[in-house]
Amino acid sequence: MNPYKDKYWEKIKEGSMNVRVDRPAIKPNYTINCKPTFVDFHYVTRTLQQYESNSFVVYLSSVFGIDITKNLIETYLIGTSKYWNGIGATIFWQIDFLGEIRTGKVMAYDRLTGKRIKKPFNHINWVHKILAIDGFVLAQCYFGEHLLRIHPEKPVAIVESEKTAIISSVYFTQFVWIASGSLNNISLDKSKHLENRDLFLFPDLSEDGRAISIWREKAILLQEIAKSVTVIDLLEKLATPEEKKQGFDLVDFLTKINLDDWANIGTKSFFKPIELNEWGYPKMWDREIIEPVQRVQSEKTRLERAAQNYPLLQDLIERFSLIEV
Repeated sequence: MNPYKDKYWEKIKEGSMNVRVDRPAIKPNYTINCKPTFVDFHYVTRTLQQYESNSFVVYLSSVFGIDITKNLIETYLIGTSKYWNGIGATIFWQIDFLGEIRTGKVMAYDRLTGKRIKKPFNHINWVHKILAIDGFVLAQCYFGEHLLRIHPEKPVAIVESEKTAIISSVYFTQFVWIASGSLNNISLDKSKHLENRDLFLFPDLSEDGRAISIWREKAILLQEIAKSVTVIDLLEKLATPEEKKQGFDLVDFLTKINLDDWANIGTKSFFKPIELNEWGYPKMWDREIIEPVQRVQSEKTRLERAAQNYPLLQDLIERFSLIEV
């Protein structure tokens, strides 16, 4: 599918992806010195509509289709804003571990490329500023933090941008994907709900290597509370000087991989425990191997061929023990 040629966004019917959600019935018990101000949840529900005009959602639909896109909307509660008339902006709500709304980041994207609109000015603002709430006390949390409570056993992948977290979650479902929101926005104060979790940091690229250096320093901080911390340097190894200069991130590489090729790759990796049968052996051993050797070799060749076309895919297969399904 070619979103430029096929004009996929024109097929989205008005209201086709609107969602309804209920606010989590959890009472917060904050022990921090300064209690943050929360945005009322009804502001969130009011933005869960009009996705046919939301340029970022339109882009997601052109890449993944409506069903996956709707799932992403419901998972991250992606909102729609009319703040910049005619652009169709997106709201990335910061929902904390207890379901409270800390704020929302309003951003604008190109519906064809999925890139941020930065000209003639950088289109970014905050919900608490737009609402002009008196005495608002901002205490940011990680974007996607509410998912940590839903998936307490999963390892956590941290990226810089909200867009990268959302799109990467389609490719690697074994992680909880959260975003710091900016290069320097990882701190111990924000990370108390990452305690005893396996963390994987995917820093953006930078021309001078500054980004990965900063996140390696952040990793040292997180080691104080995390079960383990790993900084993934795949992009540094694969990127060209021009890609580093442009500050590419994980999604810039993932979206280059044909989805049909990716669909042939499973996500069984060392993160998932091996299921044992009643005798204590792996359940996979119970299946009889009846397929001809020639077919197995053919399947392997197909995977290898796809990996050759996409260097990142080969590194991901080796790094995360991906197998073909």
